[in-house]
Amino acid sequence: MDIQWIRDAVENIRELVRDNEKAHSLEDDLWEEVLNAIACGASNPQELAREALKTQEIEFNRWTS
Repeated sequence: MDIQWIRDAVENIRELVRDNEKAHSLEDDLWEEVLNAIACGASNPQELAREALKTQEIEFNRWTS
């Protein structure tokens, strides 16, 4: 998995903060992809996770069940 891809995904989420539902959905998708990459043996798991977790710095409403 490419770090720049994650950074682009985080930026895309940042640009969609006015659409909470879409931003949250994209965040979930990003985290799932990163977790899958780590589970499949990514050579840089800490870096991948660190970049993906930057979405937590973006303020938008998140819903959980």
